[in-house]
Amino acid sequence: MLIGFEIIALNEYIKMENLTSIKQNPSKLWLNADVCRGPCDSDESVFNGAEFISLCLSKAPGTVLSLGWTTPLFVDDEDEMHTCSYGVNEIRRMKKLVQDLPSNTLLSFAVRAKLLSRTDLDLFERELMGLSQSYSLTVWTSIVDELSKTDITILSYLPRKF
Repeated sequence: MLIGFEIIALNEYIKMENLTSIKQNPSKLWLNADVCRGPCDSDESVFNGAEFISLCLSKAPGTVLSLGWTTPLFVDDEDEMHTCSYGVNEIRRMKKLVQDLPSNTLLSFAVRAKLLSRTDLDLFERELMGLSQSYSLTVWTSIVDELSKTDITILSYLPRKF
């Protein structure tokens, strides 16, 4: 189950919802939010990352935190979309948010396939992937994204430990 909410709504959901089945196996619940500003000059709204993480850890411990970056649905300049990637700034903003979490925190980094295929994967892995014992990537695409054969080939070479 994957849920995206406003912070207030998330807090109310956790209070109201009978989470009995989730308490027995909390990793079945994934709580997702864009907690960092993303590439491509994204001006989409961002959850307060520290508040989101704190609420999830205190009210729904053991759930998977699916943390992502904002990205624009459409990019006016198509060439810009072909050159955007998760860069040092985006990766380090996320690292700053999660680096002090307990190492047993279940993390999934939600990344847009179109941008990930242009990202320095060594930097991504070096900066983020060792911060938790249990992590994954959630690779997603927008309805407007067109992935080339090259994009898909690059993604197929992601280390299997993700």
